[in-house]
Amino acid sequence: MVSQFVKHYKGLGDTSVYKVLYEEQIDVELKITSKTIQVDVLSYNWNENKWQYLELYFKDVQDFVLKQNDMVLNDVFIEDGALITFDFFPVDFFHYTTENSDSPFKIKCLSFEYKVVKDKLDS
Repeated sequence: MVSQFVKHYKGLGDTSVYKVLYEEQIDVELKITSKTIQVDVLSYNWNENKWQYLELYFKDVQDFVLKQNDMVLNDVFIEDGALITFDFFPVDFFHYTTENSDSPFKIKCLSFEYKVVKDKLDS
């Protein structure tokens, strides 16, 4: 799912974040906590050459940092492995990005999904 997302939306350049929802579910009997974050964005789909409203779902969140009010993204560092990392304010070296240890907006999770809500119509 991550590689398909990167293929369509690349580094999320010029993406606007307009909603961040955090949900935590606790099963007292099983002593399990499940954390999910939904991030709603307006991003450019490079394969289809159009702007789209997306819902990004980060499930089984292991680490979450949000200390940023300005939510227009220049580039995003995305690492797909056992632990999926989305660093929304990475260190940018022009030709590549790397994770920013002091990032004001970062999510690390075990599962990632996204959904296209609708295409943005030109005004």
